[in-house]
Amino acid sequence: MNLAGIWNIKEVLSFDENGGKWISIEEYINDETVSDEMKEPLFCRILFEADGILKVLAPIPQHIPPEEIDRAAAAGEVQLFDSKTMIVEERCWKEENGKFYYDSGIQGEVLGEEFSPWMEIKETEDGIEWMTYRLVKAE
Repeated sequence: MNLAGIWNIKEVLSFDENGGKWISIEEYINDETVSDEMKEPLFCRILFEADGILKVLAPIPQHIPPEEIDRAAAAGEVQLFDSKTMIVEERCWKEENGKFYYDSGIQGEVLGEEFSPWMEIKETEDGIEWMTYRLVKAE
């Protein structure tokens, strides 16, 4: 599998009193019990660059005037990907022994053992599982 490229979120892992289950982003977005804040990440795209950088791309809110975005970008407050998208997060990813991993940023120990920040990106039938999302390749 070639991970490089842009990926869209297809499903989200949702938890309730019965445990976790995968649901479509449409179902999740239409769930009135889920806050708007929890729905926000679903509009992001994930870019896996060939050089091992993973970028989370978020749409620029429509209510923000272009001049304000230009000012914020010039001041280094936001990093633009294109005229409609900003980079909200960057992480490293790698391929090792035929498997893909991303740097979760989590560091420390578990029961006295050093904990690796590298979490596996699992392959699915039509894409990958990254964090609590199932992604399909867009480009």
